[in-house]
Amino acid sequence: MTALVDVSHRPSLRSAVDDALSGALDPVLTEPTTDTGLLASVSVVGESVSVVLQLSESVASAAMAFVLAADVADALYQVADIGEVCVQVSDHPNAARINAGLSSTAFYLEESDDDTERVDEVRAAFDRRAHDAAVRRCLDALIRDGRIPIGQSDHVLLRDLPRDALRSTLMRRRANLGLSLCPNSRVLVDHTGAYLPDPGRRAPLAS
Repeated sequence: MTALVDVSHRPSLRSAVDDALSGALDPVLTEPTTDTGLLASVSVVGESVSVVLQLSESVASAAMAFVLAADVADALYQVADIGEVCVQVSDHPNAARINAGLSSTAFYLEESDDDTERVDEVRAAFDRRAHDAAVRRCLDALIRDGRIPIGQSDHVLLRDLPRDALRSTLMRRRANLGLSLCPNSRVLVDHTGAYLPDPGRRAPLAS
């Protein structure tokens, strides 16, 4: 179970941290880290936040563990007025190496160009999957709340999304991919920005 130390003088920070962590993605299940058991502990003291991710080698490669931990840190840094952020990995054979890289805000793999390229490839794939998951969660929420009918999600624009944690996560994912942040941009696009049809729509039957 995730341990969370309450904030005595800024109780709103706990809620903001929870929202931020829900926007960080489990790369295997493409679900929030808060729902998949990857968070070993979360400690909030004053304005500072410390997170420990429980990542075995069977769950994530060294490169993926680094990218995931960096994504969690990036999500936390979006919280307004947050102080020091410390994200660490435990239970992984390369935990010490990964954590050293995270603490210096640099790639943990610096020995060769091949290592750096591998991290870049993993990060690119992660960003694509994270964007797809953020799109799905935003649109699912609109359908669940009755704001759009099933089969009409390809008409939704960024300006149609409520200004909540789901939207904030999607905007961060779009920014990572270099996609438009214009309020009139469509939500249902792929990682290149190309429009996608609503998966609930049926193609017309051939006559």
